[in-house]
Amino acid sequence: MRLIACDLDGTLFDPEGQISHRTAATGATQAIKLMMFHSVHSAHELLNIVPPLLGADAVELGPAGVDKATGLAWLCASLGIDAADVVAFGDEYNDHEMVLWAGLGVAMGNAADVTKACADEVTLTNAEDGAAVVVERLLAASALR
Repeated sequence: MRLIACDLDGTLFDPEGQISHRTAATGATQAIKLMMFHSVHSAHELLNIVPPLLGADAVELGPAGVDKATGLAWLCASLGIDAADVVAFGDEYNDHEMVLWAGLGVAMGNAADVTKACADEVTLTNAEDGAAVVVERLLAASALR
C-alpha cells in the first residue's frame, strides 16, 4: 500500500511509499490531503479496509468531521444561502453528506446504489449530461413562476 501526504505548499511526503502513515503524517507540517493507492485493491475495495472519503480511483482521507457538506454549508452561510435553496449532485461515496444536506440532493445515474439511496432523486449518468438535465428542468420551472 502506498500513502502520500500533501503539504499546503504542494510538497509530497513519501513519494516512494516507503514510510508508515504515522511517519507521513508527522513529516507533513500542515497536511491537507493523504492519498492511498493499492496495486491490487480498487478504491471501492479499500472502503472495507479503511473508513475513508472516496475519490475516483484513490481513497481520500480528510480531517474528521470535514466533508463536502461542511464545505458547502460554510460557503452558503458566508453567502446567506439557505440549505433548502441548494441543489447538490453526487456520484460517489464522498458525496453522501452533501447530497443529504442540500435542499435537493441528486444522484447521478452512474452512482452506486448506496449513493442513490441518499438522494432525493436520480438523474441520468454523467455521460448523458444528467446534471444539465436537472438544471434545465429547474430553470424552466422557475421561469414559469
